[in-house]
Amino acid sequence: HVIYPTLSSAAFKAFIRRRLEKVTEHFESQLGLRFEFDPSVTELLYDEGVIPAQGTRPVLSCIAEFIESKLPNWAVAARSQVREEALVQVSFNRKSAALTALLKARSLRAPLGAEKLTLRQNQARSVSHPPVVREIVALHEAGHAVAGIVLMGWLPIKMASRSTIPNARGHVQFPECDLVTMEVGRRAL
Repeated sequence: HVIYPTLSSAAFKAFIRRRLEKVTEHFESQLGLRFEFDPSVTELLYDEGVIPAQGTRPVLSCIAEFIESKLPNWAVAARSQVREEALVQVSFNRKSAALTALLKARSLRAPLGAEKLTLRQNQARSVSHPPVVREIVALHEAGHAVAGIVLMGWLPIKMASRSTIPNARGHVQFPECDLVTMEVGRRAL
């Protein structure tokens, strides 16, 4: 097995900034629009997307959900107001949980809109299932753990009956999960 150390918070934030730079380069080359992301956006993406044991995949999903899905609308709004090269500043207001885009051009300063976000951290804290549901989820996840032990010989490294993963109430994590293929599963059976 290859075991990689967890990235540091500085490494995750550098990864987020590089990804945002790539997004900016794309829009600048295609539309002449430069997006500038306030440090509050990096903090938002770090807080909402980083799950250290899962690497960068959740961060990429978070960037796609919170940033890349919003930029086309802001780009169209910017181009409908100015034809010249322009800067779109994007910031995040934690109090209102809103991403805001502001258009800055030689001839104009105009808000492009604000997008209220549903934050995963707040969802995990605010979603409280009744005890009977948590018991059922715990029993269900225990079944996954038993199956992993009996069929694959793996001991779970984590079990949870609550989860911050969207649409998941719980999960079981095995150390070998990332390396499993259908063939390995078939051979084990």
